[in-house]
Order: sequence, then structure tokens, then C-alpha cells
Amino acid sequence: MSGKFGIQYSSFSYPEGNESIYSHISEVALECERLGFDSFTLADHFFSALGPPQEPFMEAWTTLSALSVTTQRIRLGSLVSSNLFRNPALLAKMAATVDVISNGRLILGVGSGNLPKEYQMYGLSFGTPRERIGRLEEALQVITMLWSGDQVDFEGRYYSLEGAICSPGPLQKPRPPIMVGGDGQKATLRLVARYGDMCNIHGSPEAIREKLDSLDRHCGSIGRDPAEVLKTRHSFAIIGETDAEVKAKAQGFLDGTGLAPSVLDSFDIGTPGQLTELYRRHFDAGLDYLIVNFRRDAGVEPVQLFAQQVMPNFS
Repeated sequence: MSGKFGIQYSSFSYPEGNESIYSHISEVALECERLGFDSFTLADHFFSALGPPQEPFMEAWTTLSALSVTTQRIRLGSLVSSNLFRNPALLAKMAATVDVISNGRLILGVGSGNLPKEYQMYGLSFGTPRERIGRLEEALQVITMLWSGDQVDFEGRYYSLEGAICSPGPLQKPRPPIMVGGDGQKATLRLVARYGDMCNIHGSPEAIREKLDSLDRHCGSIGRDPAEVLKTRHSFAIIGETDAEVKAKAQGFLDGTGLAPSVLDSFDIGTPGQLTELYRRHFDAGLDYLIVNFRRDAGVEPVQLFAQQVMPNFS
């Protein structure tokens, strides 16, 4: 059984001895590249969703721009960018620039947005679920049109462009892959079928199979082959060499965040052998690609253990 693996990184509380936050994250990205991970992605938030708001949290796109120079081979991306943070034409321009700097290694992840608190904190409008999905659909149209290389006129309900161009365009042809985040079966997966090159969904193997069946139906309704969509799953994970180490790390996470123990119900938690068995079930359910986030287990140790004892089982 084969499958690809990526890392989402969001712990910027660098260990003592590092010169800076960026020294820390670049060290981890380079180690992920050396270990053979396919991608290194960043969450696009203004503060940590699983920790105190004062915890360091780097802005995604400026950090990706720097990592485009620091790294050489690993794919880079956002998992996922909130469409509500930036005008989609601006996001298309930013993403094209990062694709050029990285020599064609960008994955553009985009979603409708979540965490209402951060929008309130930064004075941004969150809107209704229906409005957010409508904005995301128009944004996907705007981005793909601008990346075509043509001069773009667009008049939608939420966005409008007049003679817009994106030059230089992205290096990847026909375009960098667009990952649509979210797994709403009626709304988001419909957008994946129509506009996405990758989906990003969540849940147990059983939930994954149900969502992928829904994606198949959406693709079928427009005559698209579902095999054209790379199926990815994101999860928070805790890994340790022994059951005792796993238990200690899980408790350390709860102690460090102050969150209720129930938050761990949605985490992938276990030894390398236990995670291998869990992920085998996910790939059997139809996934192509797993993206893990070790969250507050900062540094290179968890990614090394994962790469050395889990990933070889799926090569």
C-alpha cells in the first residue's frame, strides 16, 4: 500500500538555544525535506487555535515566502488560507509569487474560513455560512481565471475585477494545485468537484469513506472523473515510542493548553505501530495523502520518529 505524507506545522514556541522563531521553523522544514515528506504546510490564522492567544504564531504567507528560499525540494503550501482574510485576486498574486520564488513547489490551500473570534479581533466580517461558501466559490473562479494568463474581467456578487492581470504567473502548468479545505458534503465538496485539484477532509476511516462517496457523486453530476482529485486528510497527532510516552505527551498537551480532555478524541494518538494500523485503514477508505500536525510537540523529534517508523510502511 502506498501513500504520501505531509506535515502541517504550527508550533512557533521555539526551544531554548534557537536564535529565532524563523531559525526554529526553517530547521524543522529542512528536516522534513531531508526525511522525505512530500509537503510542509502552514495554518493560516492570526493566533493559535489550540493554545493561548499570546502564543507565538507566524503569518502564513510571509513565512512561506521565506521557506521558498530556505528549502529546495519539499512542496510548500497553506492548509488552508481563509478566503476572508484577503481579496482573492490579491491571494492569487501572492500565491503566484511564492510559486515563482519556490521554483514551482506551491500548493494553494483555501477554505471558507472558521474561528469567528479571530475575525472579530482583527475587525473582519465573518458572515453567514451561505455567504462564506458563495465568496469561496467566486474566489476559486477569480484565482483560476487570473492564473490562466489572460486579462480578467469579472463581475460577481461579492468580487469584481476590471482588466486584472497576474504577471508573472505561477510556474506550474497548467497551474499550482488548488486544495479546497473543508468537508461539508452539500457545499464544500461540491466546490472541490468543480474547482479543486485536491480536497482536504477530516475524520475516522468510516467518515472519510462517506465523504469521499459524496465527492464521487458531486464529480459524477458534472461529468468529472473523481480520480482527478487528490484526496487528503489533515489531523492533529501525538506520537511516542511507547504507550507511556504517548500518555505523557497527551497529558502535557492538555496541561499546556488548558483544553478539556475531550479535545483529544479527534487526535491521532499512538505509537508508530498503532498509527500505522490507523493510517492503513484511512488509505483503505480511499485517501491518497495524509497530513499530520504534531502541534505543541515542537522540533524535529516527532517528525523523525514518524518518518522513520510510520512512513516506510506505505512506500
